[in-house]
Amino acid sequence: MESGQLSSNLLKWLETFHAGKNATKPEDISDGVIIATVLHEIEPLWFDDAWLGKIKTDAGGNWRLKVSNLKKVTQGINDYLADSLELNIAHLTQPDVNKLGE
Repeated sequence: MESGQLSSNLLKWLETFHAGKNATKPEDISDGVIIATVLHEIEPLWFDDAWLGKIKTDAGGNWRLKVSNLKKVTQGINDYLADSLELNIAHLTQPDVNKLGE
């Protein structure tokens, strides 16, 4: 599946959540804020207020802050899958957060 199709599918899925309603193009999710907020909606006990507070909402065009947010989101998902669902996805290809942050 091409990356354009993947991002389109991700945007469609995010739109099904309150926090994702404004995600209409890949740039809207490139800082990780909307994805983190949707994770908080889905599982507020795991992705709690303390975790969400570590996501910088003012990344703007700052590439380093975007990448930092995306790393936190990716790690949070990996931890959740491993600890809560006992799924080990370490063998799967992980997203290139550096490219996503661009």
